[in-house]
Amino acid sequence: MIGQDAIREAFTGDLRDLEGLLRGAIREILDMSGEQGDWWVHVHGLFCDFIVIETKKGRLLRYGYSIDGTKVTLDQPVEVMKAYVPVHCGCARCFLALTRNYCF
Repeated sequence: MIGQDAIREAFTGDLRDLEGLLRGAIREILDMSGEQGDWWVHVHGLFCDFIVIETKKGRLLRYGYSIDGTKVTLDQPVEVMKAYVPVHCGCARCFLALTRNYCF
């Protein structure tokens, strides 16, 4: 099982609760590294297998995650950036060109 089906299987709560669990796990990691202090973990995006947050210093970090009940396992963070790209015709060739350069 992958994607949203895996989340539904592993986590039965409200998706806001899922965000709270992830935010708490990330906060612990950032607190241990000394990077966060009293900063609230700002979530830029929550996806079926990763979350993107902004740190106190303005960096965007993507964390892959897995959930087992209320136990959160996070992958190593990857720094990402938002990309604003022109809208194309929607054909497969344009889609592939865009996704190769997309940061998330």
